[in-house]
Amino acid sequence: MDNNQAVVLSRLFSSTVIRQLATCGTSPTLARLARLSDLDASKEESLGEYLERAYKRLSGSPLRDEYVYKNTLITKNLLGRHSLRTATVLSEFRVGTSKADLAIINGTSTVYEIKSERDNLSRLQGQLADYRKVFARIYVVAAQPHIKKLEALIDEDVGILMLKQKLNLSTIRKAADNTSNIEPVAICNALRRDEATSILKSLGRDVPVVPNTQIMGVLREAFAELTPLEAHRGMVEILGKTRGAQHLQTHVDALPPSLTSAVLTMSLRKRDLARLTETVSISMTTVSSWG
Repeated sequence: MDNNQAVVLSRLFSSTVIRQLATCGTSPTLARLARLSDLDASKEESLGEYLERAYKRLSGSPLRDEYVYKNTLITKNLLGRHSLRTATVLSEFRVGTSKADLAIINGTSTVYEIKSERDNLSRLQGQLADYRKVFARIYVVAAQPHIKKLEALIDEDVGILMLKQKLNLSTIRKAADNTSNIEPVAICNALRRDEATSILKSLGRDVPVVPNTQIMGVLREAFAELTPLEAHRGMVEILGKTRGAQHLQTHVDALPPSLTSAVLTMSLRKRDLARLTETVSISMTTVSSWG
């Protein structure tokens, strides 16, 4: 598969296409991409079956994108070991000047920075420096060509996972516990205001009533008095409550496995998830008429 075909297949799983399917029940963009792809669809094939074939083709190529990595991490490291009742997934979670590709909260916090075949390592050191301030464990998930560079480039407390061609995750190096390096103020900055306030209240700390323009400054001052362990434990507990996705389990079960990451990371409304579930059963003959 050449680069052009890899790009076409990747775009089938883009947030733009998935949101069109979920909110409108159609996607002219997907119809156009299907025509551009080299995957011939039979008249009897459903959209869901077509997407599964496209994902299998993409994930087995040497040009996999970030979506394949995320979907694999979620299905194997979250759903394969835990459940949505006990674990929470965060995607594009802002930490300092970085956005964490994926984080899993399950009694502790683990962040995964993805470096696919299409990525370079130029920004990695800055990203890892930001993650050290918030997460208990840090992993870089990479393609095989990056592994030797990573082993020489990053500190030994950062774990390394390699995504193999058959979507198996191989542990090259386990992550060490980073809790002692966590900075409570960085956790405060990464959370929503109501989440930070809830943590302080759960610890018996008073939160003064001040104008909205001053509240973040007050919260940062209060977090600065917490220990790394207190701040991290509070973050893990509150994110499990405010960003848990147990209610999405039925949709995960009903949709093709290739769409698991989209369901858990795109913040789709209940009615849109129901529409997406209906839409993937549509025949590719109907899809071809969309545009």
